[in-house]
Amino acid sequence: MIELMIVLAIVGIAVALAVPNFLNFLAQMDLNRAARDLASDLRTAQSLSVQRNTPYDLNFKTSTSYGVRNLSTNAEIAGRGDLAVQTPGVTVTVPAANPVFRPNALVLNAGAYVLTGANGQTRTVTLSAVGRVTVQ
Repeated sequence: MIELMIVLAIVGIAVALAVPNFLNFLAQMDLNRAARDLASDLRTAQSLSVQRNTPYDLNFKTSTSYGVRNLSTNAEIAGRGDLAVQTPGVTVTVPAANPVFRPNALVLNAGAYVLTGANGQTRTVTLSAVGRVTVQ
């Protein structure tokens, strides 16, 4: 009986030490996912602009919500850019103006988007004037 209590105490200590690291790992995974999703949505807007020969932008509504928008019709693609639902705790600091993708694949208002996770870590998604998207 004493051996069982010792084993349970050791397991309890191990779990207590592992939980904070695991929670930090989950927050880092959410941040990485949000950065990949934002980069993917930037590329989607650029691709749609070239394919449909019309300008698109990423319309940021809040620090956790944005949409890919056709600027000719002002219509948004549904199901994109809700970080509050997809990756809770992640926010985005955006440049002053939304990026606009031209049909020639060039970008107006290029810049860096800094994503901050629930644990305070950051990732940066950079969009260049020629449309290159990088995640750092």
